[in-house]
Amino acid sequence: VLTQLLKNYPAELVYRGGLKIYTTLRPEVQKAAEEAVARHLDKNRLPRGKELPQAAVVVLDQETGAIVALVGGRTHERMLELNRAWFNPDAGCCTRQPGSAFKPLAVYLPALVAGMTPATVMEDALKTWTTPQGQWTPKNYDDKYYGPTTIREAVRRSVNTVAVRTLEAIGVDAGLDLAQQLGISTLVRSGPRNDRNLAAALGGLTRGVSVLDMARAYAAIANGGQRLDRVLAIRRVEDADGNVLEENRPLRTRVVDSRHAYLMLDILRSAVEPYPGGWLRDGALGANARVPALDEAGRQVGFWPTAGKTGTTTENKDIWFVGFTPRYTAAVWIGYDSPERSETLPRTFLSSWQPAWIFRDVMAAAHRGLRPTDFPRPAGLVEREVAINSGRLPGPATPPEYVRRELFLAGTEPTEVDDTWVRVTVCREQPDRLYSPLCGCTPEERSFPRDPGPGEDFVPFPPEVPRAPALACDRNAPEPPATGIDAGGGPGQTVSLRLIARRGRLDPAEIRVRAGTTLRLVAYAADEPHRLVLPELGLDLAVPASGAATGAVTLAREGAFILRCADHPDEPGETVRLVVHP
Repeated sequence: VLTQLLKNYPAELVYRGGLKIYTTLRPEVQKAAEEAVARHLDKNRLPRGKELPQAAVVVLDQETGAIVALVGGRTHERMLELNRAWFNPDAGCCTRQPGSAFKPLAVYLPALVAGMTPATVMEDALKTWTTPQGQWTPKNYDDKYYGPTTIREAVRRSVNTVAVRTLEAIGVDAGLDLAQQLGISTLVRSGPRNDRNLAAALGGLTRGVSVLDMARAYAAIANGGQRLDRVLAIRRVEDADGNVLEENRPLRTRVVDSRHAYLMLDILRSAVEPYPGGWLRDGALGANARVPALDEAGRQVGFWPTAGKTGTTTENKDIWFVGFTPRYTAAVWIGYDSPERSETLPRTFLSSWQPAWIFRDVMAAAHRGLRPTDFPRPAGLVEREVAINSGRLPGPATPPEYVRRELFLAGTEPTEVDDTWVRVTVCREQPDRLYSPLCGCTPEERSFPRDPGPGEDFVPFPPEVPRAPALACDRNAPEPPATGIDAGGGPGQTVSLRLIARRGRLDPAEIRVRAGTTLRLVAYAADEPHRLVLPELGLDLAVPASGAATGAVTLAREGAFILRCADHPDEPGETVRLVVHP
């Protein structure tokens, strides 16, 4: 408030002129924000000798743009102290890297505007890009990869690979344009170092963002696509005689169709609230931020609809939570003051913990005594069931656990039927074997991923799902001979192959592939664990019992190589001859 006043009025008038300044601050929410920061920046969670990090919090009334609470740091001991919550060019402060909290603004909302849907499927797999700085292979925070993944699930699990592929698909400039329109004012669009690169998908920015701008941009989603043109700290200023010198009113501009904004809002709800299904089941990363509804006496009477996103930067230097309810938007940042320093937050500080807890506590105080309401849903949206591994309508063989109810703009809902599954009759007592009357077991139909046909390039979701068995359950019947496969391929191409490991046998026994091919192996263990190694090419796959593991290797040179099972070196049948030819 002082900074803004001193820009508009002489210092003598501000300090001694008898002005009456009416601010937007709600003292009880401000007090709750300061107490939440003090409570959750806990010295007991710090290693010995580690300095307590800083924090900043902004709470906005998203309808009016009023700042109802603002914390610029852990302490406030003097006027015009460093305010970490907003970007003040005169002070040269404060912007920080937003990490994954930037994905909804620069990747996923722009993707929805470009015609994608929450059920659009992108590949969750490692990929290397060539950049001016060299080769870049973005990884997921948990180093796990699940193949085809819907946009909703990618947001829920904060999947980095999908974010980068999505931004590449829509174009970096389209993503940055919309982030800027939503209210991010610190992007660098030109010059030798700028934000026009795919690292923006993960919140890797030249200058970074301010906490206030992040709150403002998320408020535009909560507002149904309307940007807050004014974020207000001061409602009105009067002189000593009661004359109004300044009166600020809300001003908003539509930048996104309300239906696209609602789709993004709904996706962000599933990143916080319990959501049926998903690979983490109900374990949304932002679950700790869900806002409890409190009555006047402080008793919990339910929950407010809550949407939001965690954010973590490289090496855990910054952690965020930004989100909103139907009434208020809040952004929380925790980190150290000098971004250039190598100092990182302790492992006991996570975006899904301290920032989410602070968000929850301050928002609960802001809503205390209010009756929960829902987000208004615009017309023109429809719901359909989809198969999450393909984004299509469920087919007759799609397993029920792969079916979700999804939201679409009318006219963008899928019309094709999922055909990536087949029904196979197996032995209930031995489901990794086909049913045969000879073994006297109980027949049972189960769904399995269909093998790709000639020229098809799809991967079941996720690759760990067992494939249909090839052998009958009659243990006395001789097994068919192991096959040999000519995988083809060529320079720059990727070929996916299934390999089945069982004691005494690997199938296929030989793989022929052209030099320059990247071979992606999905290995399944039909019985006990198998560790498949090809040391010359750096391949090492630990395949769990009755499970799967995936690995890839680029075959740059011609020759013959032997992939073998290190767990059973004395089994002559547990080898695969890999022939790389011109």
